[in-house]
Amino acid sequence: MKIIFSMSKWIHKWLSIILSIFLIWMSISGILMNHPEIIEDINVPSWLLPHDYDLINWNRSSLIQAEYSKTIKGKAYFAGHEGVVKTVDGGYTFTNLTNNGYPQSAYLKRTKSIVLFENDGKEVLFAGNYDGLYKFDVKSGYWNKIKLPGYETRVMRLIDFKDSIVVVTDSEIFIAGIADPKMVFRKINLERIDENPSMTMIEFFFTLHSGELWGLPGKIVFDIGGIILIFLSISGLYIWISPKYRQLKLKMNFKNKPSHIGWFFRNHLKIGIWSFVLLLVFAVTGLFMRPPLIVALLGNNIALKYIPAANPDNPWKHRIRNAMYNYSTNKFIIDTKDGYWISETGLDGKYINELPPVPIFAMGATVLRDDGRGNTLIGSFAGLYRVRNSGLTAENLLEDGSTEITSVRPGANLITGYFKDPEGYEYVTTHFGGLINVQKSGVKSDKFRMPQFLVDNYSMSLWNYLFELHNGRLFQALVGDYYILIIPLTALLFIVLILTGVFDWCYRKF
Repeated sequence: MKIIFSMSKWIHKWLSIILSIFLIWMSISGILMNHPEIIEDINVPSWLLPHDYDLINWNRSSLIQAEYSKTIKGKAYFAGHEGVVKTVDGGYTFTNLTNNGYPQSAYLKRTKSIVLFENDGKEVLFAGNYDGLYKFDVKSGYWNKIKLPGYETRVMRLIDFKDSIVVVTDSEIFIAGIADPKMVFRKINLERIDENPSMTMIEFFFTLHSGELWGLPGKIVFDIGGIILIFLSISGLYIWISPKYRQLKLKMNFKNKPSHIGWFFRNHLKIGIWSFVLLLVFAVTGLFMRPPLIVALLGNNIALKYIPAANPDNPWKHRIRNAMYNYSTNKFIIDTKDGYWISETGLDGKYINELPPVPIFAMGATVLRDDGRGNTLIGSFAGLYRVRNSGLTAENLLEDGSTEITSVRPGANLITGYFKDPEGYEYVTTHFGGLINVQKSGVKSDKFRMPQFLVDNYSMSLWNYLFELHNGRLFQALVGDYYILIIPLTALLFIVLILTGVFDWCYRKF
């Protein structure tokens, strides 16, 4: 047993030295990401980002949607994570509308959807972003924020619905008549037909990793776990470095001050053993949150009755990712973290969980809309599909079908947005490649060139920067596609670190 203890102690020491800096940055980034409202106004300038993150050709969700005027030729509004821009010449030049009352932080100005209403020569433009719902005053050129009656304001989709505007947040849906000068919104009662409420294993692992599974109290407990991990990493380094530092000073005849190594050692052991279960939750969930092991979670659900957390009053809370209304079938569709929900009788109907007709990547449907001919367009990192009105056939608009595409295995085109111009051409934007003309994918044009003012003013929100750091993607420029192994390999080593620490404590104690 003594030999095993010596080996365990050696492994624990060297793993802690190797992983300490990694664990510190993971803890700090995790704590800050748990509370985006604290850092939502902080931006990271583009010069601090790897070149992989440069804005080129409307990539990286800088363009998600375009709304064309039906009365003024060449006029259109483009929107995406960089805000809203306008063109009056069909897309050859653009002016910036992301000012005069619009959110300026990179986190809040991420615009997920816009909708344009025109009547009797008057136009009303609405934009939904991470800060809420905004209305553009064409005469003054200013944006006005419209208060929504719900407790969540992150807007995921805006829909033109029978002379009304439907506002879809990540938790609720509201509706108001456009003719109503006061814009009084009514909350839609989204009734789920769900006899056995559940969540996907992917959602379960993600919310467990952050503590969000138990709401704010859960987040705070896991924040404390992050602080404990920072202390354990620093104290472990101090325990290793302090004796060597004292020996160096003795050799150089420097005066030695009293060492605190005893205090650090005692508390490192005490806090470590009391928190090891929480630390194991961090490590195990992190191991399964990235490829390749995330595949093991695919298609699996866990019933809410088996989760030691209160069922939420609102089963849609923080789960809605996109929505659409199909005029020809009167179906309302909601894409969520826990499935694809359809009401056969419009917005106020009863929603039934169904399998989507095509693969939707784990991050959700970035495109979900009627194509104007009664068909449904579904786009995600798994590609872009046109589902025929009957629902029996689907056309893959971009992929060649040579590779198998699933909800965790992306296609060649990571779809982030879609629009159709007045000439009938369809365009998509992809995460890396940017704008593509679906009918003329290899043809270059002077139209829709990304305006230089967006490139010059580009910055990333601190939350997104920490997210890229937390999942290891920020290191892709250094290690290439091997970056995908950083998190699972480190999580595996972290598990070994925790288990050797527990073994060492038990050996000393008993």
